[in-house]
Amino acid sequence: TYFKPSKILNLFEAEIYDLEFESHGGLSDIKYRSKFKDKKDLKSIKYGEVLTFSSVREEQTYLSSGLSTVEKFGRWSDSKKSTITFKLDMASCKSKELSMNLRGFVTKSNPEQKAEVLLNNEYIGEVKIKAHEPQPKEFSFGISKKTKCEEVNTLEFKIENPVSPKSLGVNSDTRTLGIGFESMIFQ
Repeated sequence: TYFKPSKILNLFEAEIYDLEFESHGGLSDIKYRSKFKDKKDLKSIKYGEVLTFSSVREEQTYLSSGLSTVEKFGRWSDSKKSTITFKLDMASCKSKELSMNLRGFVTKSNPEQKAEVLLNNEYIGEVKIKAHEPQPKEFSFGISKKTKCEEVNTLEFKIENPVSPKSLGVNSDTRTLGIGFESMIFQ
């Protein structure tokens, strides 16, 4: 059977099912087999490699939840919690710092965005972006001994006040925006 998806298929979220048929009764059962690709299949991020959120790569280096689709600058968070799941090569695993270029959805009526940042469930810092500050803004987080080598790591942003542009009268966008992700690098 051939199908043409209406949007880009995320191979890490796609699932494989077995269809069982009876000779005279047609489809009799559907059984889950596996994910198409597993998190362990992510391509490792290399030390000093800039990971941009403004493009879709051929080899996927991260998975995300709570992030909207790719835009020219990067990707917006679109919920109160956004996660980025990734693997690091051995050199990156020894990184002492994670630097990120971020922006905030801030206006006169929503003058500040804040988020708590965790790496593998450990607090590593806070993001605070105000309306009058230039954007994007660079944030650095100390990550020494908080990363897992050649294993899956999870970076989590707990966003305090995501809000939709529509609710503020900015435009018709109904997503609840908070933090805009542009790039990150392990150093």
